[in-house]
Amino acid sequence: MVKVLETSYDDLQRRVEDEDDFFDEVHILSRLDHVNIIRLVGFVVASRPFWIVTQLPTVGCLRDYLRHAADATSNSASEATPLSLICRQMSSAVAYLADRR
Repeated sequence: MVKVLETSYDDLQRRVEDEDDFFDEVHILSRLDHVNIIRLVGFVVASRPFWIVTQLPTVGCLRDYLRHAADATSNSASEATPLSLICRQMSSAVAYLADRR
């Protein structure tokens, strides 16, 4: 997955803040190593626009996957199992992040 930093700015202050946020994100992602958190593959800052390249999640965007799963979920226990697994994985990732604070 590729994230690109916007290059057209009317406000120099906003550009500086966005670039600072970009480098903060690269720094944070480069320090994370958990099975349930996407990995930083690389980043490009040699020319504009700046790029962050991350691992592509197997199921795609988590938000979209959860929305689809919630729409498809019924009251049966077998349908709740994938969502329960996702909750456990997310809890594990959040605990990892909390420990690294």
